[in-house]
Amino acid sequence: MSTPQPAWQGTLNPNVGPQPSTPAGAAPNPQFSSPNSADQWKLSFVGLLRAEWLKLMTMASTWVLISISFVLAFYTTATSVRAGLFFVDMIDSRLLDDYGFNNLSSSMWGAPIYSGVLLALLGILSVTNEYSSGMIRTTLTVTPSRWPALAAKAIVVAVFAFVSSAIAELLGAVLSFPGLSSTVRFDLFLPSGLRAWLGSALVMALMAMLGMGLGTLIRSTAVSLVAYFGVMLVLPLLLLLGAAAMQNLSESVSGILLHMPAVAPFGFFTPLFDYGAEWDLPATTVSAVIATLFWTLAPLGFGFWALAKRDA
Repeated sequence: MSTPQPAWQGTLNPNVGPQPSTPAGAAPNPQFSSPNSADQWKLSFVGLLRAEWLKLMTMASTWVLISISFVLAFYTTATSVRAGLFFVDMIDSRLLDDYGFNNLSSSMWGAPIYSGVLLALLGILSVTNEYSSGMIRTTLTVTPSRWPALAAKAIVVAVFAFVSSAIAELLGAVLSFPGLSSTVRFDLFLPSGLRAWLGSALVMALMAMLGMGLGTLIRSTAVSLVAYFGVMLVLPLLLLLGAAAMQNLSESVSGILLHMPAVAPFGFFTPLFDYGAEWDLPATTVSAVIATLFWTLAPLGFGFWALAKRDA
């Protein structure tokens, strides 16, 4: 005959041993946790930010990708101003003043082209690594609701991408300046320079958030990366091929092309669309910025929605 087990009331606090049921009329044991005390395991938003920062810092892929991105941003910034001055002078020297190619800040225009891909991959891995390891269940368990978990991750990834990119570009520009032509103006702390420097770093942060949105929505590293390249490269190519097949590159097609995520981000940090009205371009800087934010926030918004609706 089996011995009946003692009845314990509620859920046990993991820091103390089992406590017997409280007699009627007696004060509850302060070390004893009731079923509702599960809320004590929930993290505040500040706690979520700390947890996401720790997770990002402990991923080996973070340091591999950020190191390569840092080197690429540094190299691109240090060399692109020479190429810009050379080619623009060959084509039309008036563009030196119109587009500011004789400013040091123009060296930062090409930085997001290569580094943006790596930071998008970082954003993807920040989510898909949790799904592949099963850590996503722990993350969702300690959050008061699901959306703060993704919001904290987005903030941490974006800040990390922005700061690392800004440092790499600044070092590349400053260290390359002594070897440039005397006609190049040091404008990094003028409005034109701050726009190019901080704007390009912001674009890289947005690319990381775009990758994170795709990773949250798709939950597969490989498929998310394919989707990223599809959005960035395949969509514009299909648009151009369709226009070529119809032998009609109309203004509407040009407008769509200029608002694609591979082109529109240049509106943040270059004067590419500043002269749109003068040149009758079907895009302006404002519309390019809005398009970039749409391409970033749409996958992130769908990722929020999917995370709230489905099981981990």
